[in-house]
Amino acid sequence: MTLTDPSPAVRGLIQAVRDRGWAIHRWAPGANQAPDIVGAVWMWEDGAADVVVIRSHLMGSAYRAMPCADCWAPAAVTIWDMAPPEEVLRDVLSWEPHSEERQQREAVRPPPGLVLPPAARQQLTQHIDLPHAPRPIVVPPMTTFGT
Repeated sequence: MTLTDPSPAVRGLIQAVRDRGWAIHRWAPGANQAPDIVGAVWMWEDGAADVVVIRSHLMGSAYRAMPCADCWAPAAVTIWDMAPPEEVLRDVLSWEPHSEERQQREAVRPPPGLVLPPAARQQLTQHIDLPHAPRPIVVPPMTTFGT
């Protein structure tokens, strides 16, 4: 399934996170094809990350990942939400800044379906729209050598 035509509300909210400095990631079967998955990430100074993953018109997820090597597949999260994309994007925009959280949240293992493991993205072309960059960075699919 591709995300060829997200609702105007979802498009506006994706633009809102981009305007706030988030990096927008799109994973598609090819360089010039509509994305199968759309994501957004905000990296905090200590290595924690706020992440949004939109897999379909009906399902999105958002979470705050503890510092890790791969924010798309963290071992622990402190805040998380799974809901339709518009709701997830609105929720993540309302989260307190990581450094100003009033309560210390316990880090927990992400529930099934929350994160985006490497197997879900390794065969897709990744487009990364960084704030203030003139054009996206395009990363070809990962391949396994020797097969």
